[in-house]
Amino acid sequence: MAEPLYRIHAVAEMVGISENLLRAWERRYQVVSPRRSPSGYRGYSRADVELLRRVTQLTREGMAIGDIAALLPTLRREVKGAATAPATATPATDAGGQLEGWLEAVLSAARALDQAKVEEVFDQAMATLPPLQVMDGLLMPLQLKVGDLWHKGELTTGQEHLVSYAVRARLTAMLQAAPRQSRRHAVCACLATEEHDLGLLSAAVRFRHHGFRVTYLGARTPTEQLVEAVEQLKPDVVALSAVVDPGLAELERALAKVSAVLPRGARLAVGGPGAERHQAAVDAAGALLVTADSWPKLLR
Repeated sequence: MAEPLYRIHAVAEMVGISENLLRAWERRYQVVSPRRSPSGYRGYSRADVELLRRVTQLTREGMAIGDIAALLPTLRREVKGAATAPATATPATDAGGQLEGWLEAVLSAARALDQAKVEEVFDQAMATLPPLQVMDGLLMPLQLKVGDLWHKGELTTGQEHLVSYAVRARLTAMLQAAPRQSRRHAVCACLATEEHDLGLLSAAVRFRHHGFRVTYLGARTPTEQLVEAVEQLKPDVVALSAVVDPGLAELERALAKVSAVLPRGARLAVGGPGAERHQAAVDAAGALLVTADSWPKLLR
């Protein structure tokens, strides 16, 4: 059976770099040499993807791409084994079972404090399924499961941090590699008292994949600074996150201040368990409570 070849947009997404940067590395440093698929498209092998992933990691650690180019023969030898390892096929009809298997594999690796194995499972998922399916079917359910196990005392703080770090890295890479359309604009922020932003980060990824330009303000955004950003940027959507209950008074204050400066036609949305406890206040502010069912309405 012929080795599967990946298109450039999929490779850039898996590795966490832009297509333009990937082409520049090919042209200037011959990092990889894509082949032509039977249909005429430039195709990248599994070895190409692994090599690009390692080069990207080295650049993020501060090494210049020119210096990395001198290491390419060694790096290619290191990834040769990965390229010849048997690929795992994932029929579309069995995606749910595959996602569950990956989730259990990550939990097992976390218990063993095996960071490399966690990354390997995520790499396999990203190489097999579209990014939003990986996010919705693996990364976010995994984060919820890990949090639940930590609260029960079945995972240590270190094990929980190991998984959270890996999930954050993948979501950040997804956000950076997502399509860069700019027809609409979303500002994403946590409430001033909210430290947990992985849910907000996943929302930013979803916005980007649906044609939004995203301004990501992150955790513990002071309300006054959020108001200033909304006044300056005039976005189409302001998305807020409240995982921990901020208290009714604080939620009402934040929603009122942001609502007062929303541009005409813009939408205010708020999600997270903390917001769900105060749906009446969210409704009274004219905001949308973000759930799986309400996402299509928000994205319209």
